[in-house]
Amino acid sequence: MNRNLTFIFVSLLSCLKVAYAQQVIIDANRSSNHQYYAEIKLDNYIQSELSKEFKLSANSLIGISWKVDLSKVVMLEGINTQLSGGSRIAFRLVNKLDNSDSTFFYTKNIKTSSKNELVELLVNNYIDDKTNLITLNKAISSFFNSRFGKSCDTGIQKVTSELGKENFSGALQILNFYRESPCQAKLSELRTHVLAKYGERVCENDMQKIKILANSGIEYQMVKAVDMLYKIPPKSPCSEEAIKVSKEIGEYMLKKSPGNSEKIKVLIKIYTDQDLNSWNGLNMF
Repeated sequence: MNRNLTFIFVSLLSCLKVAYAQQVIIDANRSSNHQYYAEIKLDNYIQSELSKEFKLSANSLIGISWKVDLSKVVMLEGINTQLSGGSRIAFRLVNKLDNSDSTFFYTKNIKTSSKNELVELLVNNYIDDKTNLITLNKAISSFFNSRFGKSCDTGIQKVTSELGKENFSGALQILNFYRESPCQAKLSELRTHVLAKYGERVCENDMQKIKILANSGIEYQMVKAVDMLYKIPPKSPCSEEAIKVSKEIGEYMLKKSPGNSEKIKVLIKIYTDQDLNSWNGLNMF
């Protein structure tokens, strides 16, 4: 079970590290139903490169997907049959709030005798030309600025709607996304209100369960307690209780798994410092 605890605490540290990075958050969707091996290579490349410039999360309100498009390719009949035309990689950006989207293409004219070779050449050409990454990153940033940077009222309406349904996690997800936009200041007061409501709800629903799990003396249940603890905002009504329970788990870890005792301090520090920014980085809802 120590490996489970190690995983949880290492995850906490990893999340805390990215919490300080000021990055636009996107949901990068790998293409599905691969017909060609080179498509897997393309997926791995784009996913890796995007992670260097953006924070990737399935909970983001911006989604990007891509796929190989051979719809413009034609077959040239002759002694040696060849495929020719505009081989493309189609990219699609989506605003999940209203499902509006934008599509753009990377196009390369290639002649070859087989589709497998055609796709491989297309993918290799795309990867070899590093200006394509600049184009991709600019397209994402431009989409974010046009759809979210100038639409503060839309964000307020969506958050207010989620509040009306008492979906505080959903409201925080939207607010968290807008943190990197010019709307952040305008939404600040609303965010404080939502966090207060969310804190009340999670304390009421989860704190007693957390204490039972933490006092069980069973490691896998203590892992669950830690997972639930970092969902509690630092300024919530039960944050003092959360500190106490975290310290109790830390004492247990010191005896059973000394290497992990330092890692629980990450959680305790967030509570004691009332560090909402770091807590926010740990929680994407």
